[in-house]
Amino acid sequence: MFFSGVYLNAGGTRSEPVYETELTNGFFYITDKRTVFVGKKNGFDKEIKKITAITHYKDGIELQYGDKTYSLFLPDGSIPKKVLDLII
Repeated sequence: MFFSGVYLNAGGTRSEPVYETELTNGFFYITDKRTVFVGKKNGFDKEIKKITAITHYKDGIELQYGDKTYSLFLPDGSIPKKVLDLII
């Protein structure tokens, strides 16, 4: 078992970072100015005007702010996409 940020070297000349997906339950809010995820870990509060990309899926949405991407699993990914389309 490897953990996020651990490097694995299997005898080659290059070490490869190993990332493990971590799921956190919480609440996702969209206001006219911000997107906010409130959870015990990995929460964020970002301005909508700083969104650089939005990718929606049937069960979630991915929000990119510069070089940081947040993936959110939701019951219906089209709802936040429609809300953000109205605001942006």
